[in-house]
Amino acid sequence: MLVDPLAAFFRPDLEGEPALHLEITRVEVDLLPPLARIAVTRTFINPGDEAIEAVLTLPAAQPDEVTYGLTVTVDGAAYRATAQPRRGAARDHEAATAEGRLSILHERLAGDVQLVSIAGVAPMSMVGVRIESVRPLERLADGLATLVIPLSADPRRTNRGLADADRLLTTRRMHPATITVTMKGLDVTLPGRDGGLVVPGQSTPIDCAAPVMLHIAAQSVGGLDLTTHHVGERDGWEAGIEAPQETIAGGLEPVVDVSGLGGRRDWIVGRATSGGVSIRVVAPSPLAGGAELSPQARAMAAFAAAHLIDSASPVTPAALRLAANILDRTASLAFVGSGDRALDRMPHLRKVALPQTPGAWTAPPYPDGPVRDTPRPNLPEKPGETTPGSSSARPRQRPPAWNLARWLLEGSTPALILLWGLGATVWAPFPLEPVTIGMFVAILLNAAVHFPRGDGGARARGRLPLLLILALPFLASLISGPFGLISRDLDAVATSRVIVFQWVCIGVAAALPLVLMVVMRGARRFTLDIGVLGLGLAFFSVSVAIITLSPGD
Repeated sequence: MLVDPLAAFFRPDLEGEPALHLEITRVEVDLLPPLARIAVTRTFINPGDEAIEAVLTLPAAQPDEVTYGLTVTVDGAAYRATAQPRRGAARDHEAATAEGRLSILHERLAGDVQLVSIAGVAPMSMVGVRIESVRPLERLADGLATLVIPLSADPRRTNRGLADADRLLTTRRMHPATITVTMKGLDVTLPGRDGGLVVPGQSTPIDCAAPVMLHIAAQSVGGLDLTTHHVGERDGWEAGIEAPQETIAGGLEPVVDVSGLGGRRDWIVGRATSGGVSIRVVAPSPLAGGAELSPQARAMAAFAAAHLIDSASPVTPAALRLAANILDRTASLAFVGSGDRALDRMPHLRKVALPQTPGAWTAPPYPDGPVRDTPRPNLPEKPGETTPGSSSARPRQRPPAWNLARWLLEGSTPALILLWGLGATVWAPFPLEPVTIGMFVAILLNAAVHFPRGDGGARARGRLPLLLILALPFLASLISGPFGLISRDLDAVATSRVIVFQWVCIGVAAALPLVLMVVMRGARRFTLDIGVLGLGLAFFSVSVAIITLSPGD
């Protein structure tokens, strides 16, 4: 199949297309103190009669969370994405999408927001998106901990800095959701559920929109400090709180003790500080047959690779992170299918909506009484308010002064354009020069404000060269005018034709921004600002040309 290399720029837009809704959400939690392995599977259906590219924006990753797995199931067939350099993964995804092949891309955007794109979903196909991650428990005291799993987020906070097509979309439509918890030696409570304790391995219904909070209590002393599995054998691992030990220098520092690994030469060690405690993980190296590791070992290997401090054999941290399938700012998870299932045309973009998070949700108190403030989910904040446990990498609330300045700028620009139009057409007698200068300054400031920034605007910035087209009407008017290649001494017929062409230039300058806005996803406001600037320049050129060529003026 022949593919137009520019086809990706002219794809159908998300606006006006109805959102897809989730059919069911399944949450699986494997408690491995001091860590937890989490897998969330979201299922939806393509109900239409056309192939689509489903775009799913997910809540921001939690502090110290390591995402290491994406498996997409389409009509029962499972496709596992693998970590690849970010730029190459995005390029391959766009190329495969243009060719109509099945393609999956999982990216981490600004503010640690996650985006999953699945292209080539056939009509009436059922799609399951399973994301695996591992992160520390939130310890409250010895033997007490919590785990918060947000299933959705507030769009007003999440969408700052994201392109239009990447933004989180929510819906009030609810759907069934369940959670299954696996643990040993722990008592787990799900607040709001009758019966109190969670039964290990049993699915429990939950609210699909509200964040999930688990209250965890150890049945014995030190039950939240260490979890092991045949450390000295292949596929064995250990995760635990690392107690300070006295070193030769006399200081108190954590030390790495791998004496229990025997003859193993495939281990790696990672250490991370979370919640004021140091967590050490010994795990099999994913470079030594990582695909054959058990689910728990893969999670431990990902956590250790993300926080690597030692390895049994020389290893490059970047190569280790790719082998561990870790999603971060440098690598995306991707899968590109073969051409045997290629579609005959490019799929339509469709957004998948998450359930709307209840705005009044607050973290339930621990059953035995609050030991300290429990972490809150990613909910809307008042300006200047700080969420406990929040990460500095998340988008911050804009101060009121900035919001007021931006509102004044965006409101004054159309007012200045209207005044300039009245003055230019002699409908209102006032000095035109200061209004003209103010109008162009306001347009340029608006363009600077609306310029696509951050990771979320990377795709939009790749389309910015298309905006060079907006300069063509001004250049055509200038070149075909009396100050360009056209002589001022023309007969009446030639002069009339030049004037008609000048009017055509002004019409094209007005229409081009509207046309380009269809394909400039993520940079539409910037396109409009540049288009108004080009229209103003074309108006000046056309006005000078017509006045100069008009007889008697």
